[in-house]
Amino acid sequence: MKIPSEFDPIRPFEPEELPAVYDRILADKQFQKVLAYLYPDVPTEALAKKMHACKTNLDFQKAFCYPFLQRLVIEQSLGCSIDAVNINTQKRYTFVSNHRDIVLDSAFLDKLLIDVGFATTCEIAIGDNLLSQDWYVTLCASTSRSPWSVPSIQSRCCVPASACQSTFTLPLPRRMRTCGLPSDREEPRTRTTSHRQPS
Repeated sequence: MKIPSEFDPIRPFEPEELPAVYDRILADKQFQKVLAYLYPDVPTEALAKKMHACKTNLDFQKAFCYPFLQRLVIEQSLGCSIDAVNINTQKRYTFVSNHRDIVLDSAFLDKLLIDVGFATTCEIAIGDNLLSQDWYVTLCASTSRSPWSVPSIQSRCCVPASACQSTFTLPLPRRMRTCGLPSDREEPRTRTTSHRQPS
């Protein structure tokens, strides 16, 4: 079911949008430098082919993000694990956490959800004030991260922007009804709500 267009600025990319998205970020000079650093011995053409083989956001996460995170765990930590004994991996949950790095912390949660057998990863909102590069915004939206506008506290657009974001976080049927669209199936999302710890 297609997400209503009013959420286009704050939603992750849909699977049918990914091929054009891949072409766009692969053409970005700065992203090319990132790829050269991460994959020094792999031709860009091979990475592009692997990227285009990813038909969904989850495929992209498993093909590119998961191996990178696994390497970080092995090389830069003593380990990373989750106790999921009392969690039903067939259900959806809202995870509430403090964080130091909203992108990396949620990426590790994604890795752990895959490790314990979840069929999906978390969908998290990231304030666009933290995303300064266009390619980075695009990359985040390719991995189920939603770039959300963070208006000034005095801004008149603060209330409508917050209302749109709140509606987007509803389970899909309620979201569709709020937008005046029919919905006949329950498709709750796994979401993460993060609050920054004081320094």
